[in-house]
Amino acid sequence: MGVPVATLKNSSQLTLPVQLPELAQFSLFVPGPNEMAVNYIRELDTHSFQHTAIVGSDGAGKTHFLSAMTDMVHNRGDVAMYVPLEAVRHQSPALLEGLEEAQLLALDNIDAVTSNAEWSVALFALINRFMDRQEGHLLWSSKVPARSMQIVLPDLQSRLQAATQFKLAPLDDNEKIQALKLHLKSRGLILNDDVAEFLLGRLSRGMHGLMQTVDALDQASMREQRRLTLPFVKQVLNL
Repeated sequence: MGVPVATLKNSSQLTLPVQLPELAQFSLFVPGPNEMAVNYIRELDTHSFQHTAIVGSDGAGKTHFLSAMTDMVHNRGDVAMYVPLEAVRHQSPALLEGLEEAQLLALDNIDAVTSNAEWSVALFALINRFMDRQEGHLLWSSKVPARSMQIVLPDLQSRLQAATQFKLAPLDDNEKIQALKLHLKSRGLILNDDVAEFLLGRLSRGMHGLMQTVDALDQASMREQRRLTLPFVKQVLNL
């Protein structure tokens, strides 16, 4: 499956290519305790206006979920765009102009820009344009609910609080093992339960760190043509 590239354009024809993570797909997303919320959002009708918020701590899966939603909508033939706001916060918020035309607009880490006056005005205008069109899905993520964000524009806070909000709960250890095995299997690698349990016991249990471990093991296995035995894993990770 190809990886979609969202090209963001504003009226000045500025472009910002955003490459989605190659493995940010629902086939590799372990919902854990969030299955009901995930299924609800996946099935929303984007031919009427939908406004949804995903709230969760670092490593809860917000970026993976928004990227997977973008990938899913893109692959069914609709216009889908993913914007990592923390990464573009130093750019002009004019890049948001025209994005209400997308069937799905996924704004990751919206709380990274809501304390900035220019970004707040641009976000408020964007939401209003979605509401005027009464079409498309505006999906955003943040670490905290809208009521707890640092937002300089009260009208924007009201708009964000109107979103249907879901909180992503972190995965438990068994679900993290499932995610590790699933990601490694997608790369042609088998992770036995004893090795997975060893990794969880010795490494940071945050999903960001575990996915970095997946990358390291994948690269080492490919380079040395080795299976993921416990001695090899210890050698690669210096454990």
